[in-house]
Amino acid sequence: MRNSLRFTTLAVVLAFLVACSSGPSRTFTITGHYIEVESETEIDSSVEGSTDNQEVGLSTATVVVTHEVSDANDNTDLVELTSGKFADGLVTLEGEIDEPTEVEISVQIGDGVRLSTSALLVPDGEVVEFALVDYQDVYPEDQLILYGASRRAKDPETKFTVYGDVSGVEMLDLSLAIASVDDSQYDENGNLKRVPYGSVLVRDNKFVIEADITEVSTLSISVQSGWEFRSARTAIVGPKSEVSVVSGGAPNTFMATSTNTRHVKLIESWQQSSEYLEKLKKYEAAWEAKELAARRPTPDTEVVQNSSIDEDDTSLDDSEETQESAESEQIEKDTASVEPQDSNPIDGESDDLANITTPRTAEGCEHVPMEDVVPSVYDLASSTGGFQYPDWVLLRQESGKIRSAAINEIATNLTDPLDTLLALELGAFSGSDEDDQQFRISLYDKIASSLDDEDLVERRVIRPRNALAQRLAVERNHELVKPGQIAPKFTLPDLTGNEFALDDVLKRNELVYIDFWASWCAPCIATFPDLRKIYSAYNDNGFEILMISVDKTFEEWEEASDEHELAWINVADIGGFKQAVPLAYGVQAIPKAFLVDTKGCILQRELSTDNLKEVLVSRFGDVSDASSE
Repeated sequence: MRNSLRFTTLAVVLAFLVACSSGPSRTFTITGHYIEVESETEIDSSVEGSTDNQEVGLSTATVVVTHEVSDANDNTDLVELTSGKFADGLVTLEGEIDEPTEVEISVQIGDGVRLSTSALLVPDGEVVEFALVDYQDVYPEDQLILYGASRRAKDPETKFTVYGDVSGVEMLDLSLAIASVDDSQYDENGNLKRVPYGSVLVRDNKFVIEADITEVSTLSISVQSGWEFRSARTAIVGPKSEVSVVSGGAPNTFMATSTNTRHVKLIESWQQSSEYLEKLKKYEAAWEAKELAARRPTPDTEVVQNSSIDEDDTSLDDSEETQESAESEQIEKDTASVEPQDSNPIDGESDDLANITTPRTAEGCEHVPMEDVVPSVYDLASSTGGFQYPDWVLLRQESGKIRSAAINEIATNLTDPLDTLLALELGAFSGSDEDDQQFRISLYDKIASSLDDEDLVERRVIRPRNALAQRLAVERNHELVKPGQIAPKFTLPDLTGNEFALDDVLKRNELVYIDFWASWCAPCIATFPDLRKIYSAYNDNGFEILMISVDKTFEEWEEASDEHELAWINVADIGGFKQAVPLAYGVQAIPKAFLVDTKGCILQRELSTDNLKEVLVSRFGDVSDASSE
């Protein structure tokens, strides 16, 4: 009896422990869809790499889900959660997790990983779906991407949600369109960086993107399908915001509505105006008429597929690209810097970037002919009346003007400094007019002195403000440092640390060729053979080459210099285009060269090696060695 009681008690205890330990389910499910896109052209198997997609056999590849695990010493290891293969175009992967887990979904063939994407798995959460898009043509590349929804939010208090619907686009197939939500921010070096919040393959014309955000920001929402279609719209998003984006029938007709009150004030206030809606409606009708005309067969041709690329009109794009406006395009290419004399960074006071009128010639350089100003193709077209934009482009321009005028007015009249900052991020006063750009800088200065959040001011006010000032400085210097002007002075070190002052080099030579280059610049390096011949022929006559590297690191400069065995003066302003010397010379791209005489007067700029040789022949005569090593 006593033994029987003991067994009964033990059974009750075990049952209790099992019940307590079972807890809620901690499963996850991932579903993969294999989408094969057939080639529209016959692939030439004789072309190397042309059959890569066919040979890979993605439909039979293994799909693996992994996540990183760290030990007490912060060493990380990759742990496999589950794996499987496609069957009839689908794969279902299941497993268990204890908490929300960032994972990598990858397609493996043999020992190598071919494609991958990341996702957030939540215990007993919604099914995560992805698509493996297998293109049977050489272009575009295969894709592994979340399908229909990207849910990356971990905290309900900071979660935002974007709902998208592109079913209004009836003339184009958007079954392979990619939807993305991104931000763009300047890093501590003044470089504009993309900050992704999520990307998905649009599913049945709809998509959902969720992520965490800690402060009110302007995020870019875009949908793109190859070269045929692109729509982009900026929304003002903060914690708990919900944004709905609906597209009209043409590219860049997104309409964004939001629960965020600042979005309503700064975007919906003009986006829902009758003037803007009417202009957008006319643009959409004109675009669709253009598409129908392009598809209509002619007696001599087959039906023309859509070849019209709306991105051709990016300069006229009225889509709100947040900080990716006039100043960011230059900063992203790393072609601007703070101009020491005119454009100091924020120090609590606004610096005036005054308009500078280029003098006809500098004193002592009257002997130098003025550089001819060549009108742009747009000026020529305008003056001759030889080019007219089609109606759909003109209507896009007009809707863009409505948008710009509205945001400029809002930015001018706002009293809340954060609202003003958001208006600037929407593109207020970001056009090419210098008065607008300088007013934009004054607004940044005003915000910097009004907002209490020092971290936000550093990241979103000071950095973009200085980037704009830097771009204006380098553009002004490009206009100023030209034939007939004095070359800016500098002193720079060579590889051994010996310093070379421009003044000293000029005193020892009749002509000095100042040439900016970098180890990564193939066009720069392509000039070296001709420069060697010219240098060998004319160096004894009073001609010198002073080459300035703008490499980011000393090691890059040193390695390239050793490889190419440069025979002339080889100095560097390490750090890229943002350094003082390239900025002083208005260097926005390389190669860029200046021919300077012994008085320091710039004779020519951006001249080719052929032009350089012509100048030297006219000055020193035709030296036979100039045509041989």
